[in-house]
Amino acid sequence: SMLLNLVGSSNADSKEILWKFVSRFHKEINPKEHKIFDELTEYAINYFKDKVEPNKKFKNALERKPQDCPPIWLMRQAGRYHDHYQSLKKDYTFEDLCKTPKLAAETAMGPINEFDFDVAILFSDILFPLEALGMDLSYNPGPQFGLHLNEDNAESLLINQNPISFMEFQGEAIERTIERLPTEKSLIGFVGGPWTLIAYACNISCLLYTSPS
Repeated sequence: SMLLNLVGSSNADSKEILWKFVSRFHKEINPKEHKIFDELTEYAINYFKDKVEPNKKFKNALERKPQDCPPIWLMRQAGRYHDHYQSLKKDYTFEDLCKTPKLAAETAMGPINEFDFDVAILFSDILFPLEALGMDLSYNPGPQFGLHLNEDNAESLLINQNPISFMEFQGEAIERTIERLPTEKSLIGFVGGPWTLIAYACNISCLLYTSPS
């Protein structure tokens, strides 16, 4: 009641941010059916904006603004060199760490906690979209496919009609990682380009080295 009395109108541009905040506590709420969702938006944004320190260095870098010190992060910063990662690998496989959202967040947070990097990197792998399409993917320890893609088996191999649902673990991993990140840190991800994915799917890199044609 106190919040409703403080709020005058909603800010449409802020609805998505507020909804993520509200939905953490009230999973059953449908924003289209609850007037409180609109009424709380402006108040919530105004209340939190002065209490959250954004990652200014990362924001400045994205906007190409000169600054004394750029944001720091390293490619594969959560990886084999790191004791935190090695300790997790004693109990879990690489796929476990990627596909279990809580573990993916824990893996990504290791370098942040130890080295105070400005940016966390989503712990995942570029080949999961191929598995989502239906390809049989495993890691032993590197990526291995049961069958590689070619013109003859494409229709029988790429059988998953709903690949997005397969990738839900990645969406939840993003949420779990953001929940654990300090407000002054940012989260980034990465993807494999079309050539990289097709090269893995069709084993093209191997063919290039073994067949002159």
